[in-house]
Amino acid sequence: MIRMKMEWGVLFVHNEDGQLHLAREGGHSHHQIVLVTNMARCEIEKALLTIVRIDPNISMFENHIVINFLTL
Repeated sequence: MIRMKMEWGVLFVHNEDGQLHLAREGGHSHHQIVLVTNMARCEIEKALLTIVRIDPNISMFENHIVINFLTL
């Protein structure tokens, strides 16, 4: 999942050696949280919107509420 988001353009925090920087949050005993540069939600949302806008098989309805989400 992380690799796919990197392909979408999400900018994750890396250590000096180029590896993903892992953090420990919320009572976790191990460093397992991947950090995103600046505002995580904004970076992921921008990447997803870019993918959706260029995919001819996805229709986007702005300012709508989803009641049921079906996949075929």
